Amino acid sequence: MARAEPGGPANFSEKVPVQFVFLGYEPTQVSQASFLAELPSRYDAVVRSRGFYPGLPTEEVGLHYGYDYKVVHTDTTYENAFFNKLTSLAVPESTVDGRTRTLFQDQYNAETRNVLDVGTNYFIDAPSVEKWLYQNPPAGVDPNRDTVIFVNWYGRPDFKFHTYTKFGEPDPDTGYDFGLNRQSRKIIAWGGTGPNDEETGFGATSRLWFYDLSAGPESWTDNWNVDDADVDGDGTADYRMPPTWEYFANGYHKLSQLSSDLGKVAVTMRSTCSLPRHRSIRRTSPRTGSWRRSTSTSTSSSWARRVRKLGRPDLAGVLWRNRFWATAGATPT
Repeated sequence: MARAEPGGPANFSEKVPVQFVFLGYEPTQVSQASFLAELPSRYDAVVRSRGFYPGLPTEEVGLHYGYDYKVVHTDTTYENAFFNKLTSLAVPESTVDGRTRTLFQDQYNAETRNVLDVGTNYFIDAPSVEKWLYQNPPAGVDPNRDTVIFVNWYGRPDFKFHTYTKFGEPDPDTGYDFGLNRQSRKIIAWGGTGPNDEETGFGATSRLWFYDLSAGPESWTDNWNVDDADVDGDGTADYRMPPTWEYFANGYHKLSQLSSDLGKVAVTMRSTCSLPRHRSIRRTSPRTGSWRRSTSTSTSSSWARRVRKLGRPDLAGVLWRNRFWATAGATPT
């Protein structure tokens, strides 16, 4: 605590190692330079509440973080083992809810510009995937460090259309299992399970999160919609990442956009304290690599992220926010 001054402002700096793993993506498909170009080199925490009052100057908390990024591509042996595990966990959706596909996969199929139609969907238990990844990390990856794994199953002969699920965590008051009963809870990302989680804890603090663009499409990111630039009708284009097959066919997004799009996802998952706790993040100046983070904290069960309203060539001044399982005022789906 050599830099702590009683009565004075805090001024602490820390270098945070962050690991990014590309599982199922070829190095020729993801440009490491384009991916890393989206990420900040540092951030400074600020007091969020001051931003609610026009005219007040920005107040820093006194916490300054830098990043040490590590990028890993998995090899064929690891990929075969992982996708064999997914295959073993996959169950036809029809055996669970009687549907061939999720509501949002049907909506994707109804689009006019989609490059393919989603076939039979399979459910895969998300916590089981996280546990396997934690217990079987790729070579050189420490799952006790902040780790984001980008998964792509599409293009392999064993590929199945799939979404991830989290069943068995009902509302404590009503007993209603949102994960089982809501179409909107069929997701493409998961991670950060606590060691003592009552339903799915596996005795270790997971700092690992996976994001699978070959899953879905799903509701949280609105990536089922490949026809409309403006999804919510407010007159501003909504930026979103489509399924990987759209990139590979140069559909809704071009393959050349894949690297930077995954970088945008990584920005929302940059973590300093722990993966389960995320804050709103904004860039303080265009392309300087400097970011500020507010001190208001929230926790999400699904970790699914929505990237919205990026109607500009860079992310300057854009506020990233989390979407949570329970959305006030939303129509149940």
